[in-house]
This record gives sequence, structure tokens and C-alpha cells, in this order.
Amino acid sequence: MIPNFFFVLFLIPYFFLIPWKKYFFLLEFHRGNQLLWSIFKIEEEVFSGRVPLIPKNFKYKFYSPLLESFLLYSRQFGMPLFNFLGEFKHQLGKDLQMERKLLKELRDGVVQFIFIGVISFGFWTWSHIFLGLKISYSLNFFLAFFLQLLGLIIFLCCYYVFRKKLLGTFDTVFQSYYLFWGLSSVGLPVVEVLGACQILELRPSNGEQRILHRRMESLVTSWKDKGFPVKKSVEDVISELWDLYNVKFQVFRRNLKIVNFLIMALFYLSAFFILLMDFMGVFLIELK
Repeated sequence: MIPNFFFVLFLIPYFFLIPWKKYFFLLEFHRGNQLLWSIFKIEEEVFSGRVPLIPKNFKYKFYSPLLESFLLYSRQFGMPLFNFLGEFKHQLGKDLQMERKLLKELRDGVVQFIFIGVISFGFWTWSHIFLGLKISYSLNFFLAFFLQLLGLIIFLCCYYVFRKKLLGTFDTVFQSYYLFWGLSSVGLPVVEVLGACQILELRPSNGEQRILHRRMESLVTSWKDKGFPVKKSVEDVISELWDLYNVKFQVFRRNLKIVNFLIMALFYLSAFFILLMDFMGVFLIELK
């Protein structure tokens, strides 16, 4: 009989070791899609001349508070929404595409490891049954199980460490830039715009981000001191920030593939040979 109990144990990290409330089963991605669809309703309300309501149920990254801020400014100061909503949909769509790719990397890695684990223990069990050997769970069996479980946990940890280190700093920068992009052309007082976006207080830790941020700071200074229209230039900086995000995503994927290969070689291949040796040991004993 296949040891279903151990298969269930092996599946536990897939459901509980991931912070599933935020990422797993596409929950956050689903919330992002809901937010995207809510923008269409907001556009209908604006087109009909009604004051749009602020969606409360679709919390997705910084996009939800950003949309709430612009709807609030629209209510208070009559800020035009059509141009902002179009750009907001475009940028949110790009973010959802990247989120889909990130979730695919996580899902593919976890499913691959679980599949290999099931194949390894299934082979061990089938071999015993086929040759009429008694199934006994030796120390080698538990060692192989532990190695594969440990490999899966290491993969999950690396995924979140790489994601946080390489991509986690972008959300704050995007939020600040988008706020400045929208508010700088509304006619609000300079102090209120800078206080809302906090753009001059940003201190990006990434070298490439610092270079882009110096350009943004010069644009903010030109707008603040001389009143230059900088909306198009800010859009160019945001576009370059997305290019940088894509570059970091490729680094993330490359690092994850290296970790994937190492885990496969060090943990899963080792576990398979341990199971194979365990089976051969039992088989040779039975022959005697």
C-alpha cells in the first residue's frame, strides 16, 4: 500500500509554509484583477457625471491606496480623472502580468518538487509490492523524506528572500512617483503635493534606482522652483523604472533556477539514491 500518510505530510509545506493569504491560490492576483475591473465601473460613473465611490474591498499592493488618494482629491479639488484612470489601468495591468509570472515561478517550482517526491516514494513502494517485500519504514526512508521536505522549504525561503531583496523595494518608489505624476498637474499647493508623495524623502538602496531617483529629484526641483511642466518627463522615468523592474525580475528567475538545480542535485537526487539503497538492502536480505 502506498504510504499516503507520508504523501500528505509531504504536501503540508505546499499549503501552510507559504504565506498563502497573500500569494497562494492567486488570492492577491485575484484582488488585483477585481481592482482592475472596478476601474471600469469608476470610469462609467465619471462619464455619467456622478462622483465615483471609493472601492473598499479590493486591496492590492499600493494601487488601492493610490486610487483612493486620487478619488479623494477628485472629490475635494475637482481633479480630472480620465487621464489618470487610463494610465492607472495600464500600469496596473503591467503589474498583474509580472505578478502572474512571479506566481508561476513559485507554483512550477513547488509542483516540480512535490511531483519528484511522489515519484521517488511511489517507486520505493511499488518496488516493494512488486517483489513481494514487506514494507517497513527504516531510518533511510525517514532520512530521504526529511531531505526532500527540507529541499522544498529551502526553495520557498529562497523564493521570498530573492523576491523581497530584488523586487520588494519597487512598490514604495512606484507609489511615490505615480502620486507626483498625478498631483503635479492638478494645481495643488507645492507643499501638499510633496507631502503626499514624499518623493524627496525617498532613499532607494538599489544603485540603478538611485540613478533614476536623482533624475526624478531634478524634475521635482524644476517643477517646485520654476513651475516647469514635467508630466511627460515623469512618465519617461516611470517607464525606465519598469524596465529596471523587468531586469531585476530576470535576475530573480536566474537565481531561482540556480537554487532549483542545487536543491534537485543535493536533496532530491540524494533522497532517491537513499531510497534505492534502502530497497536494495531489503531485497538482498530477502534473497538470503
